[in-house]
Amino acid sequence: MKLDIPKNTWISDISLDFFRDGFWASALGLNVTFAGNICPGIDFISEVIEPLGKLTLPKRKIVRFKGFYYPTDPLMTVAVKAFKSWGFMTQAIIRPENSAEWIEKLDWTILRVEKPFVPFATNELWYCPPAQDTLPEPRLPPKDMLLYVNKGYSTAATLKFITESDRNWNLL
Repeated sequence: MKLDIPKNTWISDISLDFFRDGFWASALGLNVTFAGNICPGIDFISEVIEPLGKLTLPKRKIVRFKGFYYPTDPLMTVAVKAFKSWGFMTQAIIRPENSAEWIEKLDWTILRVEKPFVPFATNELWYCPPAQDTLPEPRLPPKDMLLYVNKGYSTAATLKFITESDRNWNLL
């Protein structure tokens, strides 16, 4: 369900939906899709969060950030802290190039990679290499993570990848 938000260039969309992928699949939560620009200001954050805090949600209120993050947006940390203060568990789907200070403030981080090198550990890894006959085993940091490989590859390639890996992989 798409939610109304004030017109802006920071957040392109907010929706209430069941998450479809990863560890939190089937959990009801808010998806906040960022458009890649700087936050218009703290007043805007309050205009967005206050009505969201009044929605009827499950006991565990989850907000998942996704989309394009402005690399040096000074108010992303404020937004994360604000959502947490309003009782939300904060999550984000990031790419390696999104590494920023505000990410450390999140409750749950999902790293989405396409290349077989994983530069840092997060709670969850979504490995989505380009379609090919074999899936290269990614080089992972030693820290434990929940590991997911994208669906859509041939059954033979997926089976070979999962059975020959030293780690426990799940389908995304």
